[in-house]
Amino acid sequence: MEQARMLKVIGDMVIFESVARAGSFTSGGKRLGLPKATVSRRIAHLESRIGTRLIVRSTRKISLTQEGEVFLEYCRRLVNESDSALHFSEELVGKPRGLLRITMPAGFASLVLPDVLESFVRKYPEVILEIDETSAVVNLIEAKIDVAFRAGELQDSSLVSRALRPFTAGLYASPKLLNKHPRLDSFDDLRKLRFIGVGRSDQPQKVNLTKGAQQFQLSLTPSTIVSTAPTQIALALRGAGFIFSLEKVCQGYAENRELVRIFPEWTGSFVEMHLLTPYKTLLPRKTELFIKHVTEGLRGETWPGKCGSGF
Repeated sequence: MEQARMLKVIGDMVIFESVARAGSFTSGGKRLGLPKATVSRRIAHLESRIGTRLIVRSTRKISLTQEGEVFLEYCRRLVNESDSALHFSEELVGKPRGLLRITMPAGFASLVLPDVLESFVRKYPEVILEIDETSAVVNLIEAKIDVAFRAGELQDSSLVSRALRPFTAGLYASPKLLNKHPRLDSFDDLRKLRFIGVGRSDQPQKVNLTKGAQQFQLSLTPSTIVSTAPTQIALALRGAGFIFSLEKVCQGYAENRELVRIFPEWTGSFVEMHLLTPYKTLLPRKTELFIKHVTEGLRGETWPGKCGSGF
């Protein structure tokens, strides 16, 4: 008898998640093929069962109470893991398929991952990659994101993090710019040049550099601020300023003398890059294969020879 009641509560949680996502009893019910009256009755039963109000009802819209917001996260986890479980056996014995939603910093796909992504879609043609390049921190559960790439130190989170290979960085400028300022004897001489930063702040960028046992923190005040790495590259190639960029992905430009390494004996600190998933267990097979493909690909990848920073 208790199991039957528990199954009904689980069903009510699914209904509540659908209503919260749709924003109304009517729309939430349509998603599940249930009439509005049934949805309303089941939500009321759920509220009675857990002993607190979850939804504030009005004539035009609904809103969640504070307790409802907290309870919704548990319901979303239930729905997501249920979907994963339902598809698990099919994906285990068959080819991975379906939509794989990914978010990453702007420019990361085109400047760092093109070879890895291309080889993945070639190997698993029935998986559809949907890549959102944004610097915004996206809620993976709410946005239904399967995998996220994030740079730098992570905030405290319930997300599952996997560290990717470290990235080193350096200072680069075009020969066109350096021909105008041939003498760069010390870091103080960089004040003669314009610095192109990536981001949304005009505050100085702190760059930690090392040379053997020596360490130095460089403060770079941007003269030009762009929002994406490709724009930063385009300006640097045309002599609009120097940049602090990933070392490996600048290699091709450096070899072609389109960019020159400034103070090449100094190396920038590691740029930490993490791969995040909403959950550790019950990941769809396509997600697990993508994670494995990316980590192995970056470990042994021949870099595309492009340049970028701000990840």
